[in-house]
Amino acid sequence: RIRGSDGLLLGSEFQVSSGVVSLVQVGWNPGTNTYLSVFYAATAAVDVRCIRISNTGGVLGGEINISNDANYSSYPEVCGAYGTQFLVTWDDEDGGGARNIRGRTIDASTGTLLGSVINVTSGNGRDRSHTAFDSVNNRYCVQFNDYSVPGRSYDQAGQIVGVDGSLIGGNFFIASTTVLEGDPAEGGDIAFVPGYQKYFSVFTWNINMG
Repeated sequence: RIRGSDGLLLGSEFQVSSGVVSLVQVGWNPGTNTYLSVFYAATAAVDVRCIRISNTGGVLGGEINISNDANYSSYPEVCGAYGTQFLVTWDDEDGGGARNIRGRTIDASTGTLLGSVINVTSGNGRDRSHTAFDSVNNRYCVQFNDYSVPGRSYDQAGQIVGVDGSLIGGNFFIASTTVLEGDPAEGGDIAFVPGYQKYFSVFTWNINMG
């Protein structure tokens, strides 16, 4: 842990996960004073997993298998600004090669998986999600690469998701032209500005940032 006021290292490093893991992300939930570290486990069945961590640096419970299916699940993202809840999203690749964004909400105080898997997108051609929480309207916006449109490379698209896991409206384009708008490895990123009640999105644009 690192003290925010001056960067002082607090305590010593501690092990969070076991086995071979990659693509680690972390979110914070102010309602429960807990972190959630998400990662994918490079095992025979590649799953997205997570583990809760206290504000004092203690691991809470064991690893939780979030995706827990036969598909190749990777590139997790976590957002934890709502009440006692985290939202985790990830890339889901079925056996036929179709790629979509899936999600799941998690109780930050217990680690219980809430509801069912959220199908943020359907069809094919979506990957690399990033998520922000709208604290004014209590909903999430999930941003992701979209390469489903013939004749275009990567676009940026989004989907509003309620705290109950429901989809609000459909997928919409954030940036959609013939220019490369996204990145095959990381996609873009998104933040919410409460005072303006607006999201701010960034992504690769051609060879620059958009």
